[in-house]
Amino acid sequence: MATTKPKARSSITIDQFLGVDFANDETNVDPRRSPNAPNMVADTAGRPQKRRGYELINDFGAEVNGIYPFAGTILVHAGTKLYAYDALAETWTTQVKSGMANARSMGAVIAGNLCIVDGSGYTVIDDTLSEVTSRFIPTTVIGRKPTGGGTFLEDPNMLTSWRINSFTTDGTAATFQLDADNLDYVTPIVSVGGVETNEFSWDYLSGTVTFDNNPPDDDGVDSVVIRFSKTISGYANIVNNCTIIATYGLGNDSRVFISGNAEHPNVDWQSGLYDPTYFPDTGYTRFGSEQTAVMGYMKQYDAMVVVKERSDTETGIFLRTAELDSDGVAVFPVKEGLAGIGAVSKYAFASLPNDQVFLTTNGLYGLDSNAVTQQRTTQLRSYYVNPVLIEESGLQNAVGVAYKNLFILCVNGNAYVANMNAQNPNPSGSYGYEWYYWTNIPARTIQEAGGRLYFGSADGKLYAFKTGTATTDYSDGSEGDPSDPDNYVPGEAIDAMWTTPLLDGGDFMREKTISKKGTGIKAKPFSRSSGEIFFTTDRTLMGVARQYTMDILDWDDIDFNRFTFNMTAQPQVQIAPKKYRKVLFFQMGVRNNVVNEGFGVLAMQIAFTVGNNTRRKN
Repeated sequence: MATTKPKARSSITIDQFLGVDFANDETNVDPRRSPNAPNMVADTAGRPQKRRGYELINDFGAEVNGIYPFAGTILVHAGTKLYAYDALAETWTTQVKSGMANARSMGAVIAGNLCIVDGSGYTVIDDTLSEVTSRFIPTTVIGRKPTGGGTFLEDPNMLTSWRINSFTTDGTAATFQLDADNLDYVTPIVSVGGVETNEFSWDYLSGTVTFDNNPPDDDGVDSVVIRFSKTISGYANIVNNCTIIATYGLGNDSRVFISGNAEHPNVDWQSGLYDPTYFPDTGYTRFGSEQTAVMGYMKQYDAMVVVKERSDTETGIFLRTAELDSDGVAVFPVKEGLAGIGAVSKYAFASLPNDQVFLTTNGLYGLDSNAVTQQRTTQLRSYYVNPVLIEESGLQNAVGVAYKNLFILCVNGNAYVANMNAQNPNPSGSYGYEWYYWTNIPARTIQEAGGRLYFGSADGKLYAFKTGTATTDYSDGSEGDPSDPDNYVPGEAIDAMWTTPLLDGGDFMREKTISKKGTGIKAKPFSRSSGEIFFTTDRTLMGVARQYTMDILDWDDIDFNRFTFNMTAQPQVQIAPKKYRKVLFFQMGVRNNVVNEGFGVLAMQIAFTVGNNTRRKN
């Protein structure tokens, strides 16, 4: 009696996962990675699960331009106004300031003040959430004689026209020459011996003050103090028109540095020591030529790294350090770094653990060394998502933020998410990160505050990502309290998926049959979850093999349409009871796109038998 030998049964099991891979052909992707996995992220064990959703916090009705955690609250720059959260009233409508630019802003905190630049104004907010309108008035000259001279003390402040001269007198002079002429036609404020007086006349053209009575001899002690106004054209706009801000200093962040002025693209300015209201007119640095603009700042150990736009011929990275000169004055020398690298967005700089990153037209890059003058200082961190990332339009508008163990880079409603806990070797010999890809994230600006991640949209809405484990944490754009059904809007479903690469079972020339037995997934438990297991082969496209539900009884969240007595939070095996015959390539996927459902994958297994060599010719 003739017999046939049973075909050998094989299986592919994936129980360790990494991130997505958009860099390789689907047939050449590591099985631990996925070529198609929208809206997934690693859980604490590194297995993929659906990202949490976000809820609507407030609708400002105008573009959200900036989000600032400060003084125990959150400030939001929306349209032309700056709002603060009112904890007592539980509203976001407390107006702190109006008249700001309707443009994306940037802020930094120093000496208990929040400083914001928006391209047309420089705003300082103190810890009482009041705008600081006063500006430091420098004493430019001390020990000055009535006829001139004296000792230089402080530079004029670009933020104010006012300055102070202090004089010493021997009692014989009535006319005192200030250190500027062509003054503003604003009466000076004059004191003699600490007592304010108005017994004088003044000439704004010549810059002199003449007393009605000669001030007495002061034995070399500056007794005459004159405060006057001298506007220097363009000074205020130098500061007000900046769009980039950071803090840095000798030993700590003791000064504000600003740049991004379109008329001075390669220049930045530094504030006074712990005083964000003082920008001396000599406190500036030029970085290369005006052909490329300063784009942002990064901290690297005790240095500040200044990054410009990309140029093939100019230096794109500069290293600023801080030291004391021979007179004990803090100075900030600069060294040139590499050419051929530069930033594309002002809003995608971030400080990660032991890594400083910025976005370029060629992807996300990080600094590998403190010595930016060395070769190979910057290295690609986004290898596995780069082919898709760099094709996004408007990369100059991308925004990035470090949040917990993730770096989230948003552009065009998409988010490229790096797992900072999962590094991998790059082909360049450096390292990159495992990445995930999210959709439906309309972030114009994004910021962590109080342990939550907030983002603002171009249509004026402020959202926050949810942080809980309830089923209602898995939807986008929900509104209201889930415990109040009459005033709760569940939001949109998050379309989440994980697919394997396109597999060939180890032999692309032989036909395979996917078995019903031994094929399925190990699903992560949630109080409410479901999914569909599907296959793509060289004969079918995303054919659904099985749909399943997998709930846990929760008395606080019962759906009688899918009631369950299951009370154990344990993984469940979900089989795929469908056979696929005589395929050369196969890809298994699992998907969930149901509102208010969690979803995760702990393992995937595909059982198959290997048949004859294919005879197909097309």
